[in-house]
Amino acid sequence: MTASASFAAASRIEPDAVLVRMSALVAASTGPDATGRTPLAVFVVDEGGRATERRVKTGDFIRSSVVVTGGVEPGERVVVVGASLLQDGEVVDARPYAAERRD
Repeated sequence: MTASASFAAASRIEPDAVLVRMSALVAASTGPDATGRTPLAVFVVDEGGRATERRVKTGDFIRSSVVVTGGVEPGERVVVVGASLLQDGEVVDARPYAAERRD
């Protein structure tokens, strides 16, 4: 049995891009844009624990994550569990994400 595969060249990597889990993505509460599409957003947590909705630009998907090319800065805390249940300005109990181990 044989198989063949072809691979496309890797896309250009943005210097300030951030990789976040897909579970962090939500539909922006602002509703559809001028093209009729609903933009994507994430919730960023500030020092006081307040979650703020922020529209993002996305790039490639890598396994269960997405490359965010705009809207989030490296080092910012992004909600990855329960983001779809949040509203802008809510206070959250932010903790580091720990993936479940599958042995």
